[in-house]
Amino acid sequence: MNIFHDRNQKVTAYSTTNLKDAFNVACHIADALSIDLLDATVKNDYKWVDKDVLREKDEIIYTE
Repeated sequence: MNIFHDRNQKVTAYSTTNLKDAFNVACHIADALSIDLLDATVKNDYKWVDKDVLREKDEIIYTE
């Protein structure tokens, strides 16, 4: 997961090859920052993730 700051410089906050693990950590970070979670795993196909479903059922479901 990358966090962009100051003219698009990025900082790696977490690194893994396990997609579910990455989304779980991202969900915790998004909750701590009180922000929404965006799935940008596919270039030019960005989708908002339902954090409640991710937390409760450990499933990645998208919101409209």
